[in-house]
Amino acid sequence: MRKFKFAFLTAAVALAIGPAAFASTLAVETLPTQTYLGYYVGPAGGLLDGQPVQLVCDDFKHITYVPSGNLGVAISIFPTLTSVRFTAAPMLQNYEQAAMLAYEMQQPGNSGQIGDIQFAIWNIFNPATPDTAGSDTWLAWLASQDRSAWNYSEMKVVTPGSGFSSNQEFLVGTPTPTPEPLPFVLVGCALAGIGRIRRRRL
Repeated sequence: MRKFKFAFLTAAVALAIGPAAFASTLAVETLPTQTYLGYYVGPAGGLLDGQPVQLVCDDFKHITYVPSGNLGVAISIFPTLTSVRFTAAPMLQNYEQAAMLAYEMQQPGNSGQIGDIQFAIWNIFNPATPDTAGSDTWLAWLASQDRSAWNYSEMKVVTPGSGFSSNQEFLVGTPTPTPEPLPFVLVGCALAGIGRIRRRRL
């Protein structure tokens, strides 16, 4: 068996405690398609309350077995993050940065850097995560970004509840970069200019 540190092991586990106490259920069904340094990296596939989702692991220290069966989970949204696992300050900053990396991980131009991005995400919450050739580069990139320029409304943090706490936490969805205001100003000026030209022709 191989660890998916995302730490998935490729074996099913029978869970003795049901998810009835939790409002939502998560079933992790497929492993990521890539491995890096012996770990599975990148999005996994699953069902959140029966709906297909891609899951990006933010948790290097725990283990999830695949297929997982139904796990009772809590869902947190930004910016409140009421039920997340990693609450050390600066909590919101850490999760926003992990979300930004989850976005970058899923961009076609970064397909060759998924391993480095995954290790950078793990490093945010567990600095003891091994460094890779490129993970420090991605962490430096984060430090240069304006977190307020991203929209996190489509992001969720899925955290295993009591009885399932040996499993990993996941990010679902991706944030979207908010367009810089300057292009909108330029477009507005251009439209205003076109309007003046049309009025002159009339």
